[in-house]
Amino acid sequence: MVSSATGSLEDCICGVRDRLGDGNSLEAVDDGGFLQLVVKGEGDVLEEVTETLQVFHTQVVVSSKAVLQQCPPASTMLADLDAKVAAKADAIWDTAKQAGKTAKDVKQAQATITRNRACLAQARTSGAQSLKTVDSSYQKIKAALLW
Repeated sequence: MVSSATGSLEDCICGVRDRLGDGNSLEAVDDGGFLQLVVKGEGDVLEEVTETLQVFHTQVVVSSKAVLQQCPPASTMLADLDAKVAAKADAIWDTAKQAGKTAKDVKQAQATITRNRACLAQARTSGAQSLKTVDSSYQKIKAALLW
């Protein structure tokens, strides 16, 4: 349906639409924050079009909806966790003294805390990027159907 294995999302949508045949059209229907692609019309639909739409619905739509549902609360949870870790990290010297730890032990603990906080920040960044990708895909699908 597209000329290369690495076609853009827009090219894929246009390729599906072009292969629908006479009497059919491709429409996007909002489905819980993302789009389902629906064939409207009375004409016969090629099996490759049906299979392509099935893959779109079972992979792209499902994963996009998962990102939309899970990333915002996960980001909030990670931000809260990071704030708690930061608050405890500020008191690490006092806590370490009370526990009889050496300066070397404290520095190792601080390095571990810094690495862990970086992991939390990276996870939040990845979630935000995933949300941007889903939004971009949504916009590209809408635009491709207008062409």
